[in-house]
This record gives sequence, structure tokens and C-alpha cells, in this order.
Amino acid sequence: MDPSTIRYIYHKAGIRYIRAAKEYHRKEVIALGSSNEPQKEFARKLAKLRKDKAKYVIYIDETSFNSWEVPKKTWACPSKPISIRLNKRRGKGVTIYGAIGEAVNGVLHMVSRSTNKKDFVRFLVLLRKKCLVDETKELYLVIDNHNAHTSKQVIEAMERLYFTPINQPTYSPEFNCIETMWGVIKK
Repeated sequence: MDPSTIRYIYHKAGIRYIRAAKEYHRKEVIALGSSNEPQKEFARKLAKLRKDKAKYVIYIDETSFNSWEVPKKTWACPSKPISIRLNKRRGKGVTIYGAIGEAVNGVLHMVSRSTNKKDFVRFLVLLRKKCLVDETKELYLVIDNHNAHTSKQVIEAMERLYFTPINQPTYSPEFNCIETMWGVIKK
């Protein structure tokens, strides 16, 4: 498809390419539709936090990789489509937990077999040990609403480790800058 056609479709749908600069949160620029109140409120909260305590904000998320690859497209006769059958012995996946922020001096990661609350608590303990600030200094964790991040056991561990969770609104990965890193790694 011709790029000018894609631009035209995006223009008609109101989609714009917005450059994310370091000042994005500080200036409280909210590039969202008027019906996204939870996202707007979160953007304001994050902007205030970034303005007042920027070096204490840490962005956390995890991503999973499979040890098998399933092709999404293949050459086949339209009248005889190919069916790809996966069996139970297709290999194990791997989960990588990651954190980005000034308090961790860049990026911190931990490899695990799956995404679960036990491994997430292990990651939080590792994160606290690797932070460049005093262990009793409160740090703010920007996280999504995955079950492994919101369980009672995880919330208690966060309190014990002086972490305050800042939960993103549902389906709003654009507020967590570590998502960009996962996108680059998965390419």
C-alpha cells in the first residue's frame, strides 16, 4: 500500500504521529480523545509525579518469548489452506521482567520461566537492592494491572520494600516507556 494512502487513512481517523520528548509529562500534554478520562487523569498524576519526584519513578513490566515460532502466513493454494497443528511438546517460554528509571541507573532485568506473583516479588527484591537511592526512600512504580502485580502478596511486598504502585489505566501501554524497549527487542 502506498504510504500516502496510509497517511490519508490515519488523517481521516484522527490518528497523528506524536513525538514523545522528555518534556512530555512535565508539560502535561495529553494527546488523547475527549472520552478517555481515566487516561487523562493518569497522565496528570504521572506529570505531577515526574515534575516533583522524577528520579524516584520507575517503569516496570514484563514480556514473554516463546521457544517456538508459528508462521502467521505461508504460501498455499487458496482452495487448500494449510493448517498448522501445535502439540503439547512445543517447548517452554521465557519471561523477562524489566525496570527503567533514574533510580536504577538505566535498565534492570531478570529472566524467569513465567509471569507469576512469586517471581514478580523476587524481581521487586532485586530491584530494591539495585536501586541507587536509600532503601527506606519511597519509590514509585508505574505498572499495568496484570494479576501478578496486584495480588495481596505483591502489594504487601511493595509496602515492605517502600514501593508505591502507580497503576496504569487498562489498555494504556503508552504510559509505560519500557513498552518501547520490549517492542525493539521483539523485532
